[in-house]
Amino acid sequence: MEKTFDFFAFLQQMGQDLITAFETADSTTTPGSVGDIKEESVRDRFEQVLPVGIGVGSGFVIDSYGQTSRQMDVVLYEKNICPKFSLSEKVTYYPCEGVIAVGEIKSVIGKKEIEDIFSKTKTVKQLKRYSISERSEMDGRAYFPFRPYGSVGSLVGTEEEDYCQDTKPTDQIYAFALARSFQNTQETYRGHFLKELGHLKSEGKLCLAPALVITLDGRALQPINEDGALFSFQNATGLVDSNIRDESFQDLISEVHKFYHRGRTVPVSSFVRYFLQNKYLPRDRFIHPI
Repeated sequence: MEKTFDFFAFLQQMGQDLITAFETADSTTTPGSVGDIKEESVRDRFEQVLPVGIGVGSGFVIDSYGQTSRQMDVVLYEKNICPKFSLSEKVTYYPCEGVIAVGEIKSVIGKKEIEDIFSKTKTVKQLKRYSISERSEMDGRAYFPFRPYGSVGSLVGTEEEDYCQDTKPTDQIYAFALARSFQNTQETYRGHFLKELGHLKSEGKLCLAPALVITLDGRALQPINEDGALFSFQNATGLVDSNIRDESFQDLISEVHKFYHRGRTVPVSSFVRYFLQNKYLPRDRFIHPI
């Protein structure tokens, strides 16, 4: 009997199990069930290794300004904090303020799949979290409070630490894609990815790109600069194409873990907007003194 638990071997086996699940799904005779099997396999394994505070689901992400994303295969959300609006087993809506990350699951990734990943990711990352300034009682400064994922308490920092979804990758929803393999040669799939990045760069919206596209056979595309891999292409100086061999699933879990512990969102009071149509009392309402 082993004296110690080999967690690296455990995660490697999870990756191998996913490959088997993907192959099994591809052999089914019902096309509509292929995607379901793959998505469920990934979600099940996320639930086994992610912190208990992270809920694992699928569906649509919404904001309180009336915008809705396209349907996402994986939605990672604050399990004990984020409200959910479930219409059925497969149709659930998650407020963006409580969503940590989203993911797309593919069999193989070619030109069409890369375009789809970028398109879906964009509909999520452009959603607007409700963030308003408050006035400091100490110095009168207007600030934008934030809170770490999993916490109900809001924090106030320096001006540089204010919450800002537009400029700070840690204040945005993380986005990834997972597949069994890339469909084309290394040069070809990288070219397709760079083309989609170029479209966003020309619009000044690199923050809307997926932060990690990873395959179970050992390839990973993600943003990088002199400090290493990043959570967003917003401050990236390049695209790194890594060969991670048998560590694909470990690498994906590691990136999600890091983002969960470093990422930030807005105060829980923002969720009230999803339950109250009007913040203020109607003008024709009379309040009788007691």
